[in-house]
Amino acid sequence: MISKIVALFLSAFGTVCFLVGMLGLSSMINYSKNNPHGDPPLAGLVFLVPLVIGILFIISGCVIFKQGTPGKKKPAGIAIITILFAVTGFFAFSTGILTLIFASRLDGFIFLIPGIVFLAVAYGIWNSKKWARFAGVILALPGMLEFPAGTLISIIILYFLLAEKKTGESFKTPSGF
Repeated sequence: MISKIVALFLSAFGTVCFLVGMLGLSSMINYSKNNPHGDPPLAGLVFLVPLVIGILFIISGCVIFKQGTPGKKKPAGIAIITILFAVTGFFAFSTGILTLIFASRLDGFIFLIPGIVFLAVAYGIWNSKKWARFAGVILALPGMLEFPAGTLISIIILYFLLAEKKTGESFKTPSGF
């Protein structure tokens, strides 16, 4: 039941993000039409982020909703944790890439490397790897200091990795090496 509520919330949030992204992109296109000799502002590309994040959240909601149906092997906690790490990794990775490309600054690696780590942990958690469970706990702890959103997300991650029985059992399978 809780997984269905989380799925609906993620899908609704994703739809709002998608609409904000589309609205921003349409205003950027209108700006370009009204100023044929001027380049569209680089800030308009920022609206690509909510567009992509919206799509990711809609897909995430569908995955979690489907995980709640009978006959599926992965618990909803695995899907939720994977999505949280994947979205965080995507944000960090894309910020690093954009900083390296558009700002020509090497400090983009400060975001790029953690982005790769978060994406690797998301992959490991989805495949029930024991190392990913340990890494997920370690990566969630600093988030407790980022009140309120980081704290809430870290509590959700720690709950599913440490306290929720079905999620914990999925890491005890032979494939969890």
